[in-house]
Amino acid sequence: MCSGFTWRLLALCSCSLSFSTCEFYGRVFSAWASADIVPSSSPIPEITDADMAFQATETHANADVKPFRKQYRLFHAAFAQFCYTGAQVGIAGFVSFSRTRQSAEHDDEQAV
Repeated sequence: MCSGFTWRLLALCSCSLSFSTCEFYGRVFSAWASADIVPSSSPIPEITDADMAFQATETHANADVKPFRKQYRLFHAAFAQFCYTGAQVGIAGFVSFSRTRQSAEHDDEQAV
């Protein structure tokens, strides 16, 4: 017995993954669904406009309204994100460079 989610998962997998990987995940999900580990349907709570308004007032209750140039946390967060992304790119570049270099050295050794 396959649920609608399983078919959507299989359709998604057919576009991006190999068939064996997709078949594996489809079978795993089908086993979970048949064992009642994953509930077939769960109630989704309704959120009203009043709930959203209450959340907005509670969230921004003690917020100071400052001009844009005084938003130091925003600038620090943007700089931290820039450094984090730069570090990821730098490490990935180094790994790619070292793998390429090792591959070239290995090819040179085999050519001799």
